[in-house]
Amino acid sequence: FLRFVDNERLLQLALLADAAEEAKALTRLTDRESCETEKVAQEVEAYLARITMLFIDRGCREFGYTNFMLRQLRNPMLVYADGQPKRIGGPLADGVLHRAFGRMACWVRLTHEVVRAEYPNFSIFTSFSVFHLPDDLPENPAGQLSGAVAEKLKRLAKFFHVNEPSLMKQFVDVQALAGRYKTMKGSTKDMETVVRKARLIWSKHFGVSRRANEDQIRYRKAGPVQTHRNNTQTEASWLRERRQQVAEACRRWRRRDSFEAARPRVDAISGPLWTPRMQKEATFQQGKRLKRLIIAHKNGMTLDGDVGNEDDFQAKLRKIEQNMRKNLRDHERKHELRTQVKIIKRPQFQRPRGVVFLDKFISRQDLPACRRALSAGARVSSNRARAGVFIVADIASPGQRVRWHLAIRGGAVMDPAWLKSQGRGGFMLKYKAATQVPRKVWVSAAWAERHEELFHILGRAAAARGSKWSLLQMSEAEILPAIARRNNTRPIHILLTPGDK
Repeated sequence: FLRFVDNERLLQLALLADAAEEAKALTRLTDRESCETEKVAQEVEAYLARITMLFIDRGCREFGYTNFMLRQLRNPMLVYADGQPKRIGGPLADGVLHRAFGRMACWVRLTHEVVRAEYPNFSIFTSFSVFHLPDDLPENPAGQLSGAVAEKLKRLAKFFHVNEPSLMKQFVDVQALAGRYKTMKGSTKDMETVVRKARLIWSKHFGVSRRANEDQIRYRKAGPVQTHRNNTQTEASWLRERRQQVAEACRRWRRRDSFEAARPRVDAISGPLWTPRMQKEATFQQGKRLKRLIIAHKNGMTLDGDVGNEDDFQAKLRKIEQNMRKNLRDHERKHELRTQVKIIKRPQFQRPRGVVFLDKFISRQDLPACRRALSAGARVSSNRARAGVFIVADIASPGQRVRWHLAIRGGAVMDPAWLKSQGRGGFMLKYKAATQVPRKVWVSAAWAERHEELFHILGRAAAARGSKWSLLQMSEAEILPAIARRNNTRPIHILLTPGDK
């Protein structure tokens, strides 16, 4: 770790810690089951405002992890890494701050794209934020609605098929009452005064009511000792103070700025460090938002300014619909293949034809039945090299030579039970020919002499019609330069003895 860190990386880690703290707060809010629908969009907007204020306008230098790291780096320190002295701290160059905040600007830019895709302004879910009553409700004596609130009310009216002017009028009336109710705290002071006066009148005429027979001593259990909330010596109190400072700074920032207005600054700061991978992710998020816009447009939930240029939108709509139809066909095809794989289906029985090899270990009782099950054109042969169908006593151990022929030339192998039951019992396996895969094979003279039969099998397989194997006729002196060349289109498979290696 000490070898890795320097001033720039320590500052970057602090910036990432501030970013993680803000993202964690939003994630915890949405993970709660009691999360209010009308509050989510408001919190997302506040989250965008906070990260823009912190990392674009560099507000994080005043508080939080970044402020803590900047204060620590003011005093140089000397550490030892692998026995070598290393200096950390001291004045930070302007280039260090510029690069660190530039990387965070790229993150803020991608975050804006993700939020625009996941919480689009044309979403009904986002429109419910108008019912969230903020603590600092602006004064609105004339009953005029802001443009953003009016737009969300239009979407709600369109979705629920209600009269738009009537909904806006009711919203203005109810908002004023709700704001008054929220700002005026409930009090029972006047009621307590009336009750106290009534008790005095009663005691004056009838005496004190409910007098105790004897004096009572009442005890009150002391509660837990509350620590001072301004104490910042613990992690919890330090994080609490950081949240308060960020919230207060963000409230001041939102009075004069917004994350929509700061978008040109975000693009300008992130531009020099913007990479193709970041652009790919941003394009993906923009495509996701466009698909959701198309769905909303088809459902009649968009307003006039949502789609922009109608011709461009229709062109994108046709292209996306074409891709969606293609993806749907591919999905249906894959689903059909998966369904077929799940169905356990025995292969259809066909009488063996062509050249058939009968294993000598087949019992005398099964041998006549196997011969009767063969088709009229089948020819029984004891030569494995000519056979395409192998009937063996035990399909689990058909013999090494049969395995060679099946693996190299392909074919079918079955047991007598498969033939006698016409496919209702027993086992049958089909092998694909390895010679259908293009390969270059070279065999050393010592290997060919030691494995003479397998060498003949390879030679016949390479010379067979339709084979894509080529058996190289080269000497050892000629094959070594061919191996060393790197421009071979396919590798050369070499068969050697341990002594040849």
